[in-house]
Amino acid sequence: MTKKKTTEKGLPLNIILAILFILFLIIGSIVHSCSKSNTQDVNKYEEKNIETSAEENIDAKTEDNNYSVTTYYVKQQTYAGTCEECFDEIFDYCKVDDRKALQTMEYEGKMKILHEGQKVYLLDAGLTYAIVREEGSTEKLWVVNEHIEKH
Repeated sequence: MTKKKTTEKGLPLNIILAILFILFLIIGSIVHSCSKSNTQDVNKYEEKNIETSAEENIDAKTEDNNYSVTTYYVKQQTYAGTCEECFDEIFDYCKVDDRKALQTMEYEGKMKILHEGQKVYLLDAGLTYAIVREEGSTEKLWVVNEHIEKH
């Protein structure tokens, strides 16, 4: 007669494994449904936020891909990148308070300083940044959304 493997309390090992497997499936199902629900909530939030952002921050593109220009003003002195990569680079240097690197970026034409009250024209906007141009300039600049406002 063969002896069945059991745990210390006498339960057959294959029953313990079956229970663990069922628990694993139940937990996996719950995690999957929660993450799916959270993803849907996040997607709904992002859609709503993007729609709101688009309504508040930028005029829609016309059919010939020209933007209606909206006038904004700089709320506080801020750095603006001359391209999206430069905008990201500004944050890297600000995190470590490397002012010399920021001065070098300005000297190399990768960054400009926008001053409080300065008029800019909004060309496009993302979730965290806006693409603007200074009055009298044709150069696009990337700036933090919160640093510009309509009057």
